[in-house]
Amino acid sequence: MIRHPFTLVARLALALITVSLFSPAIARAEDNADSAPQPGAIPSPRSVLGFTPGDDRKIADWKQISNYFAQLDRASD
Repeated sequence: MIRHPFTLVARLALALITVSLFSPAIARAEDNADSAPQPGAIPSPRSVLGFTPGDDRKIADWKQISNYFAQLDRASD
């Protein structure tokens, strides 16, 4: 049996390193998403949907998704 160069342990270590590197940036983005959007600013999905896409047991329906894209359209050039 040929083993893949990335074993399970290596994959888990890579995932932990990636999360630890990007978690401060994600936290800052979430903090900014909770604040009131600036006029003309691109809205975050969380500010429109009320939750972050990918949260457990949360899914946006068609009306929420189309509303988010309409707000993106109004806020962008």
